[in-house]
This record gives sequence, structure tokens and C-alpha cells, in this order.
Amino acid sequence: MKIFIENKSRLKVSIEAVYQKDLPEPDLVELKQRYGRPPALRRKFEAFLRLWKDSLQDKLLRPCAKVSLLDKEGFRKIVPSTFEDPLCLAAPAVWTIGSELEEFVSELMGKGQNVEALLLDALGTLVLAEVKKTVRELVTKEIASPLGLYVSEHYPTAKEQDLLGPSALVSLTNSEKSIGISCLKGGGLHPLKSGVSVFFLTKEAKKLSPSGERCDPCMEQKCPYFQIGGCAFKRASCHFEG
Repeated sequence: MKIFIENKSRLKVSIEAVYQKDLPEPDLVELKQRYGRPPALRRKFEAFLRLWKDSLQDKLLRPCAKVSLLDKEGFRKIVPSTFEDPLCLAAPAVWTIGSELEEFVSELMGKGQNVEALLLDALGTLVLAEVKKTVRELVTKEIASPLGLYVSEHYPTAKEQDLLGPSALVSLTNSEKSIGISCLKGGGLHPLKSGVSVFFLTKEAKKLSPSGERCDPCMEQKCPYFQIGGCAFKRASCHFEG
């Protein structure tokens, strides 16, 4: 997959404009447990997995991502005084697996192949999670670690949606032009299997707290965070790497 990096900060960061990364295979343990019985369903599952590995994943996956680097002053212009020192860099990120998979899911549903459609949709979500992990690893290893910085990951919650929500991050990273991700009127992303977050690079481990307010009304499955593990409010706690 390709990860595009744009340095909008005033810091001299040694990075490449485009990184080509291998995408890890998704963990299929939960799928195998769910579709491993009864025997008829298991046979259908195993046949579909063979088809996925032989041709579908190459045909349907177009994973890519865009990351923009902002220094503290540049980020403050967008989100004034939201996060205090020791912020050094903010890295808004947007990623996707493309639209081909979800289009094929619709095609399967139209043909009455509901099990195959559900399987494919689940596989797409698992792959999307691997895309996000790959983006985070790149930010950590290629940008933060050489600078001696920690990485924390923030999922915008209700209070920050206007400033740090999907629409703002798509615009900030210029993702519609660079990798074809757009934000829909309802707040979701197109392609559906896309995700957003903000990585903060700091001089010391800094825990970022959620606002404490859930989105009202909840977008449920239309929410871009649904595709990467669930509610942003629940996932706003951060892990640190340095």
C-alpha cells in the first residue's frame, strides 16, 4: 500500500513523500470461529477464503493513506488551546481500502449471495484495521522515533467533531484530491471503508482524555469509526510508543 506524507510543519523532518508498505494478512480467528460450523457453512467459508486469497484480494483492495504533519503553531491555528505542551507535531491521517470491495459486496447481495457478501464485508473491515496499524507504525518508526518523540493516537469525540471530525481531517489532509476520500453530508466517509484519526508526537508520554460527551444523535454504522473498532468515545484512550 502507498502512504503519502505531506510535511506542513516548519520542522526539518527527514521523510519521503511516498512510502510503499506491505500490508499484513488480517487475523481471521474470529471469522473462522463464527463460520466454522455447521459443516455446510464451513465449506462455503473455506471455499470463499480460497477465492479471496487466489484473486479477490488483489482485485478488490486499493489500500492507501495520507498523513499531514503540522507543527504546534500550525495545529493551534486549527484547534486553539485544545492540547497543551509538550506537543511537537500533530499528524492528521486518513486511510482507505478503496471502493471496489464495497461495490462487489452490493453486487453479491443483489445476486442473493448473502453469506458471501457478509464474509467479504467482514474481511474488508479486518483489512482496514491492518491499514490503520500500518499507518501508525510508519508514523512511529519513520517520524517519531528518529526525533525521540512519543506517539499517541486520538479519535475525535463529540466536543471536537467540528474541529477534528472526519470532514475537517479530510480537508486538512487534502485527501479527496490525493487519495479519493470524500466526506458525505451525513458525516460518513466515501469509500465507506475508510478511517481517520490524529497522531500526536510529544516529548513525553501524554495521556489524551476524551471530552466525556457522546455524539448525539449517534451515527451507528454510518460512523467512520465503526469500521475501525467502534465508538470513538470508547477508543479515545491512547497508547504510547517512543
